Amino acid sequence: MDGVLDLALKDKVPLTTWIDFHELAGFTIEYENAFLRLDNLAISVVFVNFYDKYNDWLHDNVSGKPRDWPDVLQFTRLVRNAMAHDGCILIRGERAVGAKWHHLAYEKADNGTRLIGTSLHAGDLLILLVEASQELDRLLTAAAPSA
Repeated sequence: MDGVLDLALKDKVPLTTWIDFHELAGFTIEYENAFLRLDNLAISVVFVNFYDKYNDWLHDNVSGKPRDWPDVLQFTRLVRNAMAHDGCILIRGERAVGAKWHHLAYEKADNGTRLIGTSLHAGDLLILLVEASQELDRLLTAAAPSA
């Protein structure tokens, strides 16, 4: 029987897929933490794709300096960068500034602090995506030529 990768290499689509779970001898896992990490990983993929889709537009139409962006988009940038650095805050650059969103605020002094999976989980990231999307809609509407 061909696996998913085998079929893909043959330019075919599987009719069904399955996942098997097998116990590994001598290996223990904290299920709650494992599922939280899986949730965070899944939303991180969506989050990074969302941010990267609009990054160039923001630089070209709002400001080439992210510190001039609205707070929610600055924070979205900070979170996206944390996702690229094992979930930890990394603020670089001499003029780089931190970001804030609701009750959360981070500065350069917080570099190395784990953000994803501690202060922010999948639900928080979804809310941040919605708020960032609403802000982008507002900016896109404001930038559109009036008819």
